[in-house]
Amino acid sequence: MIYLNRYKLIVFLCCLLITTVWTSISFAIKTPDPDYQKYLRNVSLSFKKTNIDKTLQTYLQNKVNAAKSPIAAITVVDIEDASIIAMVEGRSAASWDYSGHTATYSGFPAASLFKTVSAVALIDHHGRKHSDYSTMTGGCQHVTGKATWLKDVKKTKHSRISLRRAYGVSCNRYFAKEAIQTIGFPTLHKYIKKLGWNVNTKIADIPVNNTQINIPDPDKVSTQNLGKFAAGFGKVGMSSLHAAWQMMTIMQDGKQAPLRFYNKSPRPIWNDLKPTLKKSTKKEFLKILNYSIRSGSADYVGRKRRFRSIRKNFGGKTGTLTGMHPFGLVTWFAGVYPLDKPRYAISSVVVLDDDLWFAKGPQLAAEAAMGLRKKQRLALKKR
Repeated sequence: MIYLNRYKLIVFLCCLLITTVWTSISFAIKTPDPDYQKYLRNVSLSFKKTNIDKTLQTYLQNKVNAAKSPIAAITVVDIEDASIIAMVEGRSAASWDYSGHTATYSGFPAASLFKTVSAVALIDHHGRKHSDYSTMTGGCQHVTGKATWLKDVKKTKHSRISLRRAYGVSCNRYFAKEAIQTIGFPTLHKYIKKLGWNVNTKIADIPVNNTQINIPDPDKVSTQNLGKFAAGFGKVGMSSLHAAWQMMTIMQDGKQAPLRFYNKSPRPIWNDLKPTLKKSTKKEFLKILNYSIRSGSADYVGRKRRFRSIRKNFGGKTGTLTGMHPFGLVTWFAGVYPLDKPRYAISSVVVLDDDLWFAKGPQLAAEAAMGLRKKQRLALKKR
C-alpha cells in the first residue's frame, strides 16, 4: 500500500507539472508581449509582428555600433502608411536611468528643430516664399537683450537673408525677429499645437514619453526671451519619434495620425483626415530643406564623398543644445528623403557626453538616407 500511494503521488505530480508547463506555453503563444522593446531585441519576433525593415534596421544598428554606441536614436518612417520601418538606439537607455527606448524619450531639448514651427507658420499663415528676403543686422548667432536684432535696416547684399538660407544655417536672429514682428505669439502657439506639442496628440502606437514644453507668457517675459524661445532656446523637449512624426505630418498637409510600430495597427486613411496646413505649404517647405546639407549647418556631411549620391535629394533641419538628462551636447537632424518624391521621414539624435565623439545627428541621418537609397535600388532591380 505504501509503494502504491507513492506511485500515485509521483504520477499526480508529473501530471501537474505537464499541465502547468503546457498552460504557460499556451498562454505565451496566445498573449502577445506588451513590451515593444522585446520585439526590437528579438529579431525573429520583431519582423513578424512589427513594421521594422530587417535589412534597414540591421544596417543602421551596425552604423551606430561603429560610432562607438553613443547615446543616440534613429527613427525612419514611411510617410505613405505611417509605419516605423527602423527604430535604432545606441547605448542602452538604462545606462542613463530611462526605462524605455531612446527614440521614445522626449527629454532631449528640441533646440533649433523648434525653428520648424516658425518656418511653417511663416509659409502657411503668412504666405512666405522660400526665396523671400528679410533684413537683419548683427549676424545670426546671438539674440541679445538690447534687441538690436529687431531693427529694420536698409536691404543690402549683406543685410538681407532668405527664409531658405535662414532655415539652412539655423539663423537665431532671423526667427526671433520674425516671431515678434510677423508671426505673433497667438499664431505661433497655434502651430505649436499643430506640430505635436499638444496633450491630445498621439505620436505612436507604442508608449512615448510625454512631450515637454514650457510656453512663455508674452505679458510676463521680455522680448528677448520671447525671441529666444521662437529660435529654439526655450524649455522644449522632443523625442526622435516626435521629430519624425512632425516631418511626416507636414508632408501630409498637417493631417495627424499615430506612427505604426505594430503591423496590426490600422493604416491611416489620409483622405478621411482633416488637413491643418495648406497644400502649398508642403511644396514651399521642401524648398528650404536642402540648404542645410548643401551650404548650411550640415554641409560638413554633404561634402563627404560617401554622401555625394544623396546630397541633392536629401535635406532637413539641424539642432544643437546642451541637455541636462542625459547630460551632454545634444545634436539633432530631422528631414525627408527623397526630396523630389517625399517617401520617408528621418530623425536622429546623438548626445556627445565625452570629449571623444565619432558621429553627430546629421551623420546618422545621412546614413539612414543611404540605407533607404540602397533599399530603393534593390526594389527597382527586382521589378
